[in-house]
Amino acid sequence: MDRRDFITATSGVGAVGLAGCTNDGKPSEPSPNATVIVRDQLSDGRSVTVATVETDRDASLVVRNAAGDEVAEDDVPASESARDKTVEIDDGLGESQDITVQLVHADHGVIGESTAHLDVADLDSVESVAESGEFVEVAAAPEFGFNYPYFLYVPADLETGGGPIVVEPNNTGRATDSFDAHRKWARSLVEFPTKICRRISDGLGVPLLVPVFPQPEDEPVGSHHNVQALDADTMAIENEKLARVDRQLLRMVDHAGAQLDALSYAADDEVLLNGFSVTGNFVNRFAALHPDRVRSVTAWAVNGTAILPMENTDGHELSYPIGVSDVESLTGTPFDEDAWTDVSQFVYMGAEDDTDTVPYDDWSEPQREIALDVYGDDMQQDRLPYCETIYEEAGASAQFHIYEGVDYEYSRAITDDCVAFHRRNMEHDAGIDRIEPGKSPVTRIDLSVSDQPVAGDTTVLVDVTVPSEMTTHSEQLTVFVFRGTETHYNQRIDASRKEHWVYPGTDETVSIQLNPSEAGVPLEADESITIGLIDETDVETITVTVE
Repeated sequence: MDRRDFITATSGVGAVGLAGCTNDGKPSEPSPNATVIVRDQLSDGRSVTVATVETDRDASLVVRNAAGDEVAEDDVPASESARDKTVEIDDGLGESQDITVQLVHADHGVIGESTAHLDVADLDSVESVAESGEFVEVAAAPEFGFNYPYFLYVPADLETGGGPIVVEPNNTGRATDSFDAHRKWARSLVEFPTKICRRISDGLGVPLLVPVFPQPEDEPVGSHHNVQALDADTMAIENEKLARVDRQLLRMVDHAGAQLDALSYAADDEVLLNGFSVTGNFVNRFAALHPDRVRSVTAWAVNGTAILPMENTDGHELSYPIGVSDVESLTGTPFDEDAWTDVSQFVYMGAEDDTDTVPYDDWSEPQREIALDVYGDDMQQDRLPYCETIYEEAGASAQFHIYEGVDYEYSRAITDDCVAFHRRNMEHDAGIDRIEPGKSPVTRIDLSVSDQPVAGDTTVLVDVTVPSEMTTHSEQLTVFVFRGTETHYNQRIDASRKEHWVYPGTDETVSIQLNPSEAGVPLEADESITIGLIDETDVETITVTVE
């Protein structure tokens, strides 16, 4: 394999100096080695959190406002290496603005510098509308840094004391200027217990946040902006309302955390991310842009095009979202490879998935050609294995998997794998605790027949057991009898099908009456009938031959 050049997340100003000589011939002192990284954040204006500070010389940490005036200073001793260092601002900042944090040495001047956006708001003024066991829609709050609403769901069995928030971006599935369509889809993710993000939330006892970001057709930007995939065109938007939706999502998380305080739930800074298809791309890319705010990620059906932790390869500059060469110009902060390698990631797809967006408008023409050249043509055979190799070489805490026999759809086994992955990794400080895909504890549903069906029967008795832990809410599931040898989830209506609803916690014999006028019964000898149960993500069946 060709040698890959990976980048290191240090400020360009604070690079290691080389020893030389002064004008009088005496050996000169090496240049200071320093790193400072500050990220976009929500603040009350009285302090700023610096993500990383490292220096081998005594220096001062200086904070400057948008006008360039010094508003705070703190001493940083030589050999200090600090994470999430809080610096108090002398007189406070009264409004949101860009700030610059510098490491200043007495002799060498500025030896490190980083810029970020500070959204200034009074978190104490947040009125909590979240309630245990319920979901709410939280209105857009530009004063807190987000221009669109979000949904917040709090499980009934909320983890005591606190923990992370799970986030799944909304995926409307089509471009439309109808904001109600985007709101309706986002609401469904928190409303229905069978949705995978709800199962992660309920299974772990942690809150769920779903933003309502648009996927515009014409307004305020054109449909080539795939906002819900967090593509390159989206990151370049300067429109006031749609600018930096990645930053807006972080402000939603901070705002939700303030609400959860009222429920005695201390929300972690790091979130759990889940995404499917375009939102799988969203969460995979978001983790590279904001690795300090992400604990674990499950990303499904990403076309085999996971973002690569590289600036260039084989003569190609790898700009976002293929690589990270322009992350600093897009966000104001360089790609932090050290923080990114600590994020636990599960990137997976189905072996039968042929839903490839690379040939379409999700990618601009120059990037499409580069993507195909770098990743390869086939999603399963070329792209995902290539991404896995690059992630391994970079030391990423990542696990890749292809599910055999699976198309562009979830199954209960995949859902349980995602829950298991987040459960294993949500409390880890770094590294990855791997799962065995397809072998996670599964919420089994047992189906059997009480009496062997025989010719002439007009009733089928089905023994059904649905564990109560399948969900924490009442949820209808459909037990059905289908005359034929095959059944699929999309065969929801059929003249020969009779059905009965059951709920979690069911352990009973269900009697399903077959109607001769509609289904052509009584049953006939040697015919096959399929008995099954459907929920929103899966179907389980058994086939019985009539005696």
